[in-house]
Amino acid sequence: VDMIRKSSPDSLSIMELTSEMDMQISEKLLRFPLLGEDIPDKWKVKLKQEFNMTNDSHLFRTEPAAGRLPLYEGKMMHQFTHQWGKPKYWLDEAEARKALLGKTKDTGQTLDYETYRLGFRDIAASTNERTMIMTVLPPNVFCPHTMPVEKIDGAINYAERLFLCSVFDSFVIDNWLRQRITSHLSFFFIYGLPIPRYSSGDP
Repeated sequence: VDMIRKSSPDSLSIMELTSEMDMQISEKLLRFPLLGEDIPDKWKVKLKQEFNMTNDSHLFRTEPAAGRLPLYEGKMMHQFTHQWGKPKYWLDEAEARKALLGKTKDTGQTLDYETYRLGFRDIAASTNERTMIMTVLPPNVFCPHTMPVEKIDGAINYAERLFLCSVFDSFVIDNWLRQRITSHLSFFFIYGLPIPRYSSGDP
């Protein structure tokens, strides 16, 4: 019961552990805090969805042009690479900025799409070759809701971003997620991952 409470404090969902080894791996992982936990003096990652494939489809263009930036869908990236496929849609940067800012005035402030950030495929299954597929996206790309991205707020630096990408793409995290998900990697599952909060000073 203690293990269930620690591994899934919000929903008390039960993992499908099929062996003693699964139990040992899970107990070892749970020595680390869940990603969604606030820990004083430690970095924290926030996730967000950018554009919706249905609601924002009026912004999507089918040809590249001056002033347009690509829409990065999950099928365009794989573990550790953003060059897995070619874009199908582009967005006019000015229109996209306006949509992202909403009622906030555009003063030329740096928005998340203009920086490096983590992105992962939302559509996944425990039967796929890999369940978690994450990479660091280059600047100046937009993403649909099927590719959740890191919300850039200065919480983590470049080294911590690369570390986190490596941990997320590991077999250990894949194994953990496979015991929980069906077809989508919702934020609920991601924030519930036990992740070491290592920084540059840690051995």
